[in-house]
Amino acid sequence: MPIYSAPPVQDLVEAAKGIEAAKSPLIPGEDKISYISPDATDVDFDLTIRWAPEELISLATKETVKFENMPMTLVVRRPDYLGLTKWDFRHGKRQISARISDSEWLRAFQSRETDVRPGDALKCLATVEHSYGFDNELISENVTITKVVEVLENRLSQLGLFENDGRSKQ
Repeated sequence: MPIYSAPPVQDLVEAAKGIEAAKSPLIPGEDKISYISPDATDVDFDLTIRWAPEELISLATKETVKFENMPMTLVVRRPDYLGLTKWDFRHGKRQISARISDSEWLRAFQSRETDVRPGDALKCLATVEHSYGFDNELISENVTITKVVEVLENRLSQLGLFENDGRSKQ
């Protein structure tokens, strides 16, 4: 006898994000999208209603916990050279996308006064927000770098694995 259990809230939020992504290029009044079911009446989507990912997450959020000025060292995977998107980092084995709100440091980076390359790390202070659903599961994590303290250059990748680093081999 099958027992029904409600899907995890995170799965519902992800499905809603997928639907919104599919709807975004469509033009209300000109285009149409429908859910077609063999067992029920087809359902048309209202293309005039748009849900931002943040709104979808807020509907499923019971509690948000915020940690401010948290020291972190984040390895840069993909910097944002234009200032329009989040940076991609690695923190241990986890992948993190974060916005940098330190405008003074960003100005120096974008004007090429500060050099940061993939593999380098940012020693920084960050605000981390964890949103938990009604089932007490983590729904989302939002990281904002509030202050870049130091750029840590990755010297290992620049030396090369088999290059002679100036030390004699005996």
